[in-house]
Amino acid sequence: MLLKEQGSLLKIPYRDILYVESCKDYVKIVTPAKTYLHHETMKGMAELLGAQFVQAHRSFIVAAAHIKLLQPEQLVLTTGEEIPVGNSYQADLLTFFKK
Repeated sequence: MLLKEQGSLLKIPYRDILYVESCKDYVKIVTPAKTYLHHETMKGMAELLGAQFVQAHRSFIVAAAHIKLLQPEQLVLTTGEEIPVGNSYQADLLTFFKK
């Protein structure tokens, strides 16, 4: 994934992305090393990230490879971070992980 940062293009490997969080007109792209702010919609990010990512909440898209535990109201990542699960996304998450 390519991001503009301070006038330069920065390449972030998809495998490094833990999750994406909505932040008004921007998204936070969270990696173990750093958090990046990018001007994009959640819908645009979902299309860009593809099948290895799953939307868990209207404000969160999570890398499936980094999910350690799926609970009814939250996901626990391999880093220990907890991501909320929206009611309307629970069924899709279960289907995603049964594949």
